[in-house]
Amino acid sequence: METEKITGKGSLDIACSFPVIRVGL
Repeated sequence: METEKITGKGSLDIACSFPVIRVGL
């Protein structure tokens, strides 16, 4: 979650690795 705030690109990487997080947002 912290990475998403630090870098927008990281958000895409995290969303691919953890689709569950994307649903939570």
